[in-house]
Amino acid sequence: MADTSWRLNRIPVLEADILNHAESPAPSPEPPAFDIVDAHRFLASLGLHGARLSRQFQKTLQQLRDLQYERQMREWNELKDAAAILELHKHEGLPWEPSDPGFVFSKDQVERFSQRMMRHNQARHIAWTRFHSPYKASADMTHV
Repeated sequence: MADTSWRLNRIPVLEADILNHAESPAPSPEPPAFDIVDAHRFLASLGLHGARLSRQFQKTLQQLRDLQYERQMREWNELKDAAAILELHKHEGLPWEPSDPGFVFSKDQVERFSQRMMRHNQARHIAWTRFHSPYKASADMTHV
């Protein structure tokens, strides 16, 4: 991506250089070795290269984002698994270290994640009961 970005950023500089040479060729009695027709051809070529580099950059950027997303999901799933094992060990009253089954997280990370997931589940339960469960009239309201 860095190489492609550098090449893309060089195109305007090269275009300016081509136009500068085409506008003011070096004075000489011989016909110019570089004229506006050559400049047009070089500019068209740079345009094609620029479009190709831009597509390449976007494709590489999307690949990077896909890889980052996959890594993030894999890490989240492993952290979720570690939190579940931590809670099992707590329930059974057993000591547990994340490195024992091969997790790379600290115990503090797993604890925080576990607490966050439990709070999230509690919040989802409350939200469901408050906003999605069927309405039941209270006994006091039936006689009104």
